[in-house]
Amino acid sequence: MQIKMLKTAQGSDNGLVVNDYAEGEVYEVGEALARVFLDARFAEEVVGEAAQGEQADAGEAPDGQDLAAMTVAQLKALAEAEGIDLGAATKKAEIIALIEAAVAADAPADNATETEEQPNA
Repeated sequence: MQIKMLKTAQGSDNGLVVNDYAEGEVYEVGEALARVFLDARFAEEVVGEAAQGEQADAGEAPDGQDLAAMTVAQLKALAEAEGIDLGAATKKAEIIALIEAAVAADAPADNATETEEQPNA
């Protein structure tokens, strides 16, 4: 479930690791943690057009964008648009690391593809 934090709080999505959830950020969390934040009015659910609007913003970001300034929803939308598999990553830092790794790994692969496409004489 996607939630947007109205207040900074800490919580655990897995019962083992306590994470910080920053005010104004959007997170993908499990139903149980989302209920805790929603019931305490620390967060609001992100649904429908609000979630789609944030994804559209991410797709329009130019190259060289500041990933740290993007919300989790925007980062996920960017990863999806670029074909980057995030696996089970839900934390902003994890998602950023995966995007950066994919971009770094993709750069040499593009050059190799261009070389292979040259016709044989």
